[in-house]
Amino acid sequence: MILDLIDLAIESIHLITVEGDKTRNLNIKEGFSKIPIFTQLMANRFPDMKVYTSEIFNATSLSDALVLWKGLEPAQQGEVDLRLKIIKQ
Repeated sequence: MILDLIDLAIESIHLITVEGDKTRNLNIKEGFSKIPIFTQLMANRFPDMKVYTSEIFNATSLSDALVLWKGLEPAQQGEVDLRLKIIKQ
């Protein structure tokens, strides 16, 4: 079952990326970030990327808010600690 989830996640990532995409970071958030086998298998499937998890609950909502904040108030940007943890491959 976990391998099926991995395959679906990879298929979804490929649907939103284009040929020659230069994305080098993959962030796994929320519930899936708490499943070590999922995060490790994802890191293994993307050896050229840095795979991160966040220790913050509601990280997806926080990321969305940060994108909006950056667009609306570029002069008032500060440091935000998302407590990212890199998954070793």
